[in-house]
Amino acid sequence: MQPENGLPILKNVLLPKQKGFCACLEDLRGSLDAVYDVTIGYKHRCPTFLDNVFGVDPSEVHMNVRRIPIIDIPTSEEEVSAWLITTFQLKDKLLSNFYSQGHFPHEGTEAELSTVKFMFPLVCAYLASATYFDVRPMPVLNFVKAMFNH
Repeated sequence: MQPENGLPILKNVLLPKQKGFCACLEDLRGSLDAVYDVTIGYKHRCPTFLDNVFGVDPSEVHMNVRRIPIIDIPTSEEEVSAWLITTFQLKDKLLSNFYSQGHFPHEGTEAELSTVKFMFPLVCAYLASATYFDVRPMPVLNFVKAMFNH
């Protein structure tokens, strides 16, 4: 169903601010390689404003993250607006399916996450901060040798 302005009526998400997104994308396009589409699904019920105010944690949170290469996003404002509306229609359907099935497609569990997948972002954050602050950590091999020599 569409109202008089031609925009779809979505059940699970609000329509995005198209002009704001287009303006941000236009300014950042040269420095981005991708846009990340994050969809959050709450099991049992979505937290209310008062839950947030009083610090009540939701019982179960699921996330679906999709990486969209910047080259896959149109360049003209009209095309970007149409793409954005389509993307949010897909998000709305994704959430409808989540609420009926109880999970996102191809969803893993915490138990399936390997230590490597967990540690990779931490290592990247460490290396990025070491580079930024010009820290010269001793090579890993020397560190391991030092640990076993004591």
